[in-house]
Amino acid sequence: MRKVFYSKKSFMLAGLCMLLLASCGGKQETGGEQGSISPEPKTEVSDGEQDTQEGDGFFVKGKAFGELPVVGKEDDIYCNLPENVLGWENEVLFCPDPLYGILYYVDHGGDNMIHAVYNGQSQVVVELPGKRLFCRGGKLYFLIETFYGFKLEGALNGNIVEYDPVAGDVTILAKEQFNSMVVYQDLIYCRQDMQSHQGEEGMYGYSPEWFYFFDTGSLKELEKSQLDYILEPQRYGKYFMAKTLKKQDDDSNVRSVVGRELRTWDGERGTVWEGLNIGSSFYIKEDSLCWLDGCDLHVYNLVSGQDQVNTLGSDDTGNFIVFDGQYYDSNFWIAGLEDGKIRECGSKDTGMKFIKEFYTDGKDIYVLIGRSNADQKAVVRRLEVGRLFEEVNPLGGSEMKTELLFYPLGE
Repeated sequence: MRKVFYSKKSFMLAGLCMLLLASCGGKQETGGEQGSISPEPKTEVSDGEQDTQEGDGFFVKGKAFGELPVVGKEDDIYCNLPENVLGWENEVLFCPDPLYGILYYVDHGGDNMIHAVYNGQSQVVVELPGKRLFCRGGKLYFLIETFYGFKLEGALNGNIVEYDPVAGDVTILAKEQFNSMVVYQDLIYCRQDMQSHQGEEGMYGYSPEWFYFFDTGSLKELEKSQLDYILEPQRYGKYFMAKTLKKQDDDSNVRSVVGRELRTWDGERGTVWEGLNIGSSFYIKEDSLCWLDGCDLHVYNLVSGQDQVNTLGSDDTGNFIVFDGQYYDSNFWIAGLEDGKIRECGSKDTGMKFIKEFYTDGKDIYVLIGRSNADQKAVVRRLEVGRLFEEVNPLGGSEMKTELLFYPLGE
């Protein structure tokens, strides 16, 4: 069973609200109220599997939309667009739900809560901070992320949360703490913080990885006994992409990556691509594996083995997204994939100078953007490409650039 939790109503007397908040609730540093959060769910563990049982107390209740019309169809495997999820590290603060036509995002740099755009209107739907957003079966899944001093009681940073927009129910799927996850239609692949482990060949560090199965509601830890491959979060059909490892001749304790292969969560091996080495940031869309290598964008066909290389004309690359035949780079430039022509870009808004992540709903591009890579007030915005403008250099001189415009979601 899973634990469902409910919030205090906004119309309660102020004195009662203060008592409840003091006794069982959290509060954000900015002063926004946070619903009370129940004790951790009770669990039973057997043979490496864990079932989450219902706990006591209450939790916040999300926005209840009531019955929602189905306007689209979900992918058979993915629960967010592949280009939104390049690996374990990015925040993934945006997710479109194709079933109900809802755009979910985290109001990062604002109240840091879960928001949704529905029928052109943006509103808070879950009063919890989060990251790693995914949609499945019309429900939203995310990790609790206690941004910058947000305080919780009874729930933990890294708990997996499920939100049902129809009923407004908000559910903790497991009490374990994870630093990242990827949700698919059949399971959730989760990762925890790095730990030290004593193995047969000495001490090594690894991040424990788990699978949550929707059909049983159970968690199972990935065994670390295998030493010939490393599973990755990206998926192709029923298989995950994996790094193929090989022992070095001069040191049996050291293994190097010699290619890529496909593996199911429990180790069944699929296709092997010897010599295929790519970076840690990539995605698989349909039959194509996409990654960036210097100034070259690779689109590798996993069926035919054909590698289409697009030379972008600049090695000043960062985070990226490919959209409508254009390559967008976080270092503020755009390149056409056919002609390789580069457009240097800029923004007149001094707070919109560093793109941390790109997202898309298939129709538009969205960004997590701020003043710098360390900007705690970076925000999620919709991107539009504007006209040429003259950007003045504070040290002298100026140059013509393509203006990038950034709009709040729902506008």
